[in-house]
Amino acid sequence: MSVKADWGLQALGDGVQKVDPFGSASSVAMSPEQEQSSWAYPVSIETETSELERLLSQLTRTEARFFNQGITCPLKDRGEFSCLACPFSKAEETDSAKCGLCRAGCDQERLATLLIAQRSPHDGV
Repeated sequence: MSVKADWGLQALGDGVQKVDPFGSASSVAMSPEQEQSSWAYPVSIETETSELERLLSQLTRTEARFFNQGITCPLKDRGEFSCLACPFSKAEETDSAKCGLCRAGCDQERLATLLIAQRSPHDGV
């Protein structure tokens, strides 16, 4: 049996499109057939593990630079939070001071997920 989450968007009133925040973000992030954002690292499950680790390390240093500049996110600092599903994401708003931090968070999440997937037994689910 399959269950789909109801994100409660109907409470926002008519004209609000129902969106599964994990559905579109994760499928774009993980599917090589779908177009990714122009700023996202062009990686896939076939990307070498060493390259994914290098990029993840680079993003960690980038996040540290944002922190040193006073650009932080209280939601990102919580362990149970997903940047890819964040309703406050500024990743597409290039005029926002948090744009780079949001982009780094999304890419960190994508890279970490790919690393976990590469290291886990799977049957091509």
